[in-house]
Amino acid sequence: MSAPDGDEDLAWLAGELSAIRRELLPHGESRALYLALAAMIHRFKYLKFALALVLVFIGSKIFLVGIIGKIPPVISLSVTFGLIAGGVLVSLWKTRGQPAVVAPT
Repeated sequence: MSAPDGDEDLAWLAGELSAIRRELLPHGESRALYLALAAMIHRFKYLKFALALVLVFIGSKIFLVGIIGKIPPVISLSVTFGLIAGGVLVSLWKTRGQPAVVAPT
């Protein structure tokens, strides 16, 4: 199956993603996952800063490749995982006393 040209690209992509979602996540499971994430999303307050640091790291790798050479993938993945895990842990630690938000039904 090939993608159509022109203005129909976004509609085609939305249809494909919807079909994939229907196949991989039955309605009950996807709704439960959505509700669980919707109830916790307020707790990931510092995740955006961690993702910004990941982008800074990736950008600096691109600019510094001529100076220091290539950084091994193990180090890159470790730094990326460490930044994201650190952002999640700091977020959960700093927001541990906040009341839970009720997700819309």
